[in-house]
Amino acid sequence: MNGKKSTSDECPFNSGDDVVNFCQPIAAAGATAPDVCRLATSLSRQDIEDFVNLARAQNGAVNETDIDLRSWVELEALKTAQKDGAGSDGAGLSRKLIVAFAIGKLLQHLKSSVSSYSQDEILRLCSIDNFTVKMVANCADDEAEWEVLGIDTISPHMSIQVKRKSPAADAFEDGENCIDAVVTRHSPFCCAKQTAQGERENDFSLCFALGLLVKFIFSDGSTLYESSNSPENPQETQHQSPMYDFLRALSISPSAMNTSTNGMNSAEFAAESSRPTKSICMPSQYNEEYVPSLGVPSPISRLVKDLLSFQRVNDIFQKDVSPITLDLALDDLHILLTRPNQFLFGSSPQLQAVTTIYGRSSESSSLLGAFRRVASNGRSEAFFVKGCSGSGKTRLIQGVANAATAARGLVIQKKFEENSTNQLSLVLSAFNDLCEQLTESYCLAERGDASILWHKLVMEFGSSLHMLANILPNIIRLTPSLADAFSLAQGTNGDVNFFSLCDIIKRFMRVLSTTSIPVLMVLDDLQWSDSVSLGVVHTVLSDMKGASCMLFVGSYRDDEVPAHHILHGFRGWLSAFNVPFSAIHLGGLSQEDVLSLVSDSLGMLPSWCQSLSAVVHRKTQGNPLFVQTFIRSIVDKRILTYSPRERSWVWDIDEIHDECVTPNVLDLLGAKMAACSSGVKIALKVASCFGIRVDKAIVNMLSGTSQYCSLLADLNKAVDDGMIDLDAGANYKFVHDKVREAALDMIDPDGRNKFHFDIGMLLYSSFKKRSVGAEDRSGILFYTILDQINRGVPALLQDEEQRASIAKMNHDVATQMMQAYNYTAAFQFAERAASLLPEDCWSQNYDMSIKVYYLLSKAAYSNKKIESAMRAVYKVIEHVNWTNTPQLKLDAYRLKHDLIWISGVPGEANALLETTIDVLASLGERFRPLDNLCESTIADEIRRTSELFEIESDDALLHANRIDSGDHMLVMEAYYILSGISFLVKPKLCCYFISLWVTYTIRNKVMSKYTPAAYVCFAFILCKDMIYNDMKLGQRIGKLGLKILHEELYESMLPPVYCMYYGYVGCLFEPFQAVIDMHKQAIDISLNRGDCTHAALHKLFLMVRNVHVGTNLMQLKGKFERAMNMQEHPGSSTLLQVALREHYEGVCALIGESTSACSDTVFDNEKCPYNMSKMMTCCYLGYHERAVHIAKRWEIHSDSLSPYHLPKTMNQFRRILSCFYYGLSYIGMRRKKDTKPKQHGESNNAHWLNVVKTAARCSKYNFENKRALLMAEKMSLSVENARAEKMYDTAIKASKSSHFIHEEVRYIIFLMS
Repeated sequence: MNGKKSTSDECPFNSGDDVVNFCQPIAAAGATAPDVCRLATSLSRQDIEDFVNLARAQNGAVNETDIDLRSWVELEALKTAQKDGAGSDGAGLSRKLIVAFAIGKLLQHLKSSVSSYSQDEILRLCSIDNFTVKMVANCADDEAEWEVLGIDTISPHMSIQVKRKSPAADAFEDGENCIDAVVTRHSPFCCAKQTAQGERENDFSLCFALGLLVKFIFSDGSTLYESSNSPENPQETQHQSPMYDFLRALSISPSAMNTSTNGMNSAEFAAESSRPTKSICMPSQYNEEYVPSLGVPSPISRLVKDLLSFQRVNDIFQKDVSPITLDLALDDLHILLTRPNQFLFGSSPQLQAVTTIYGRSSESSSLLGAFRRVASNGRSEAFFVKGCSGSGKTRLIQGVANAATAARGLVIQKKFEENSTNQLSLVLSAFNDLCEQLTESYCLAERGDASILWHKLVMEFGSSLHMLANILPNIIRLTPSLADAFSLAQGTNGDVNFFSLCDIIKRFMRVLSTTSIPVLMVLDDLQWSDSVSLGVVHTVLSDMKGASCMLFVGSYRDDEVPAHHILHGFRGWLSAFNVPFSAIHLGGLSQEDVLSLVSDSLGMLPSWCQSLSAVVHRKTQGNPLFVQTFIRSIVDKRILTYSPRERSWVWDIDEIHDECVTPNVLDLLGAKMAACSSGVKIALKVASCFGIRVDKAIVNMLSGTSQYCSLLADLNKAVDDGMIDLDAGANYKFVHDKVREAALDMIDPDGRNKFHFDIGMLLYSSFKKRSVGAEDRSGILFYTILDQINRGVPALLQDEEQRASIAKMNHDVATQMMQAYNYTAAFQFAERAASLLPEDCWSQNYDMSIKVYYLLSKAAYSNKKIESAMRAVYKVIEHVNWTNTPQLKLDAYRLKHDLIWISGVPGEANALLETTIDVLASLGERFRPLDNLCESTIADEIRRTSELFEIESDDALLHANRIDSGDHMLVMEAYYILSGISFLVKPKLCCYFISLWVTYTIRNKVMSKYTPAAYVCFAFILCKDMIYNDMKLGQRIGKLGLKILHEELYESMLPPVYCMYYGYVGCLFEPFQAVIDMHKQAIDISLNRGDCTHAALHKLFLMVRNVHVGTNLMQLKGKFERAMNMQEHPGSSTLLQVALREHYEGVCALIGESTSACSDTVFDNEKCPYNMSKMMTCCYLGYHERAVHIAKRWEIHSDSLSPYHLPKTMNQFRRILSCFYYGLSYIGMRRKKDTKPKQHGESNNAHWLNVVKTAARCSKYNFENKRALLMAEKMSLSVENARAEKMYDTAIKASKSSHFIHEEVRYIIFLMS
């Protein structure tokens, strides 16, 4: 502090308050009045003002105050001395770092403005007395603290402001400070252009100046004070600092400021005394041991050393050995300030655990942006993160998951494992975890929405809610009061399979995920996923209702995904269903990012690690896992070592450069494992057999055997070596997939299966000794043991008794997997069970063989493995004993029937037809010779059956004896199978079989779940000839079948009954819009029950009806495209593929996107002899000759026994439309002057009109507009214009009232033409 001294004639105080503020600390220190007078007169006015400002700030008199840098350092020194001389406290070090960093930022700003100054002038600009510290008193605690607000320079006048996120935060308690400094008043210097040499010299000068200032700040100023008589520095200028001694003598503390003045006043200050002087010393060399000896952290000491390691030659600062620059020094200071726990107190002898994500800011922003997009617009998306192993995929996604959780989203994360058979269960467990999160999260706890959510689930699922509880048991937590009711429903899975499972999960996510509760689903290592598990995810993402709000994030190793991998197909499915998805690739880190990683690992400032990180980056190509593994390897080899003297890591860069490294991280990990003890290596090999994680129960069981008695201790050693971690459940987990792979590679590939098998048998032997109950055999432990044994099945299992035992275990686990909807695992375990059966299993172990092969057929069917399911069901049908197990045989036939419907193979259908007839014959049913069965015989049978309905009342039929088992049930089930298969391959015989089926039901006065199907099928037959009275009877019988279905709650039969009634009967009588609603309901029920065949049929009917109604053809085109994409999957029905393509072409033509529907090349093959959609399109677009040609082809081909289309007399709806389009096209041809229609059209003129009239009589709503248009066209052709105009008007009004949009428009066009 410099300034003019006060005299006795001049009062040094501006007010009485200033006197009080000056006297308080002196009184607290015990000074007498004369002492106070001497001190007051010895100080300059500026010194007194500074001291008063400090006192006023501590008393809260001012918010802010300025103090010169020298006094601030002295004040910090005294505060340190008050803490028993133990060195700088955490808060004090934090304040010093803030001041040093802010000064450095000012010097950095000054760097570009001092081109016209010499280096001595630069040093004078950077002198200690040119800086002031802006502070504010923070009295939040009992003991006040000064908080640094900024730094100013006196000449030139510049200011810098300190920015904080959390004011007054103690960085040493909170872990990190978020602090920066911003220049608020700039230098007035002119920024002249400098040469490169001039820039370097100025940088050197500023580095040296910063070094002096940092040294002064952290050494409490003591190193800069030497005696004025010192012979070493006689040339140095003198500087008065009475304030220093004054404060030292008083040992001032913040608490002393509040002591009373004891009545002292300004009259007592009169004496004047002199003070010794001190000189400022600018050393030419730096003693690196001096600053650490004062308790200053070694990184600061080393930074000062680097900043002062310049030689001054001819008044020019030149770099010695240090690579430091001003910018690097500022970076180091900022790191020390913001991350003190890791860097400020020196490196640790142990490598630091790295949790930061390096070099992925843009990728993280893209991923977080996708989540925000989903949360805002409510549309599900997919995001793929690909990269080689160790590139940081999991860590990147985890960072976004944390952000999603902070944004009040729900996050579910799972990881696929190599060679696992549990992929589907893993995905289902993720959704089950979602239920648990939901019950525990703020979403329900804060707003009390549990009851609202539960009500939505009840509305969505209705009586099938127990099926959701079976799949996701944690959903019961929403309503614990209903847990007992759900427990009673457990195990009643019905016909649930993969398709119903997907539908249940999709509907669950519709209810759960909303914009207020967005869901982030993460699946890691998709390269090990399968089609079934991804199919569930795809169902949720591609929900046509667009109701789910989920971001799916999947990561995978792109170098391990071959061209035929299911993942490519999965992305194709998303594209086909217009699901937005993005993908990013994680490559190697840049050299700067590797520098940060190395710096954090060693706990050393980045500027000190540049040479090391450059070599590491070159050897590892920036792979994060490879970088960390390589660093550990050179530490293990003692090439990189920790020096206690330096309190830092040291290395020989040449030796590291010469280190031989292969491009595969597995080699490094393998070399590390090879150096382990034999016990640890065995423990690692055993653990690797169970995947990324090994359950503690497995470890305990193996540790109880003589062979692996030291397993537990060896695994703990592996934990100490950093290769394995312990998770929250005390299970052992490899730190990374590559570590597990390296451990697995230690097992000889040729003997790997045997290694698994031996472990499994050892566990099995130990397991059998326990008291094994049903719960044990259904647990994950039992599953894990069997999975190990199966690695050696059947080659390594020779004992017949053991084979039978293991086969039964596989069958039991497969059954459990089916009940848990894990169809992939069920199929694999069932295959293992079948492989263990002996060649003569049907004679030696008939019961087990029947069970295994039937289960195998069902599991294969649920996995859409149609060929495998066919082979298994053939074995069941071939060997099943009809006498002992008739129901099982019929179940096998039913399964084969479903498989044939999917595959569409006529040969297989014919064989099943003959077999089912034989089954009915064995049950006592008699048939006429089928080869010579003529149409009149079939008609007589239909007539006799019709007469039964005239005899029996509806009430009597509704109250027939209900049966659920027995011979009657077997006969009716067999007729159901026979009718369905004959519908495909021999439609004429189908009428005969249905008549016998209904006759059997009525005469025996029985009713089963197959009765509604029988009645509806017979109603379909009665409508075939378009005779009005027969059609009305058919309507009555069909309604009767629906009533039985609903009253008796035969829900499992609803999809097929609705398919037959609303697809072929109801559409003739009920409005199309009502029929469409019933098809929608049937689709949901079909999917809920896993009946994919009927779900697809209802979907087809739904879209075809929408074509006729004309509802939003553009949107309908997209629905056809999505449906066709689904039918392209393996196992889809060929019949549906043809039908969907047929109508898709027609819709495209109607909206003007394609005219291919009018060409000869489309569907001109034996499988599709006619095309109704093509006929409609040609008629409306004016291709009348083509439409008539298609109608004629239908007359020729539709009576043939084709497995793809019913005869014209069996498809009444198509028959009506064919007659309608034929009539319009025929009249259109007549209108053309140059066209002479053949007699064929004349002879059928009355026929097509009568068919449409009969249809209009049955359903005026659906067909009156068509009848009116035909009549109008006919009248117009006969030049009856007045009558024709009225009839056109009638047709338009009928179309409008029935909401047939596109027909209304086209009828107006007809009228105008």
